[in-house]
Amino acid sequence: MLLTLKEEKLSLISLCGLALDQTEASFQFCGLTAQDAMLLAPEIAVRPLLTNLNLYHNSLLGDDGIDAICKAIQRSKETKLASLNISYTNVGSAGIQSVASLLRVTPSMTFVDVSENAVGDEGMRIIGAALLSSTTSKLGAIKCDAFDLPVGATSLDFSTKRISSAAGTLLAGVVKGNASVTSVRAFGNRRSSGG
Repeated sequence: MLLTLKEEKLSLISLCGLALDQTEASFQFCGLTAQDAMLLAPEIAVRPLLTNLNLYHNSLLGDDGIDAICKAIQRSKETKLASLNISYTNVGSAGIQSVASLLRVTPSMTFVDVSENAVGDEGMRIIGAALLSSTTSKLGAIKCDAFDLPVGATSLDFSTKRISSAAGTLLAGVVKGNASVTSVRAFGNRRSSGG
C-alpha cells in the first residue's frame, strides 16, 4: 500500500501522513504489509511526540513488519510512545522477540496489545523475561490471549482461569511495572500443564 503510494506521488514528504507534532496514529485495517512497515518505520522513529500507535488488524505485517517498527522505535532516543497495539498482525516468535526487546529498553511504554497473534507460551515467556530483567521498563498493562490487564486496573482475579507458567512469567513482568494493582486473587487457580 505505502510503496504504491510513494511510487505514484513522488513529491510526498511523508508516506504516513503524520505531522511532526502528532501524538496518535491509527493504521488499523489498512492492509499494511511488511514492506509498508519498512517504509513507515523511519517516519515513526522521527515523531518523538507520538504516544499511541495502533496497527490493529494488519495481518500482512507479520514478524518482519513488526520487527522493522520495533527497531525504529528503539533507535529513537526521544520516543514517548506509551501504547502499541499489534493485535491481529500475524506476529510469531521472531516478531515477539523484537517486541520484548523494545519493551525492555523503552521506559515510556506502558501498554501493549499482542492478542490474536501466534504468541503462545514461548512468546509470553520471552516478553515476561524481558520485563523482569529490565531496569527501565514501566509496562504495567497488556492484552494477550491468556489475560487482559488494562491500564489503571487495581485488582486482578485469576481464580477461575488456567494460567500457564509462561503466562505467569508474563504477568509477573507486567505487574512489576504496574503501580496501581493492589490485590491479586488466584485462589483456586490451576496452573495449566502447558508452558
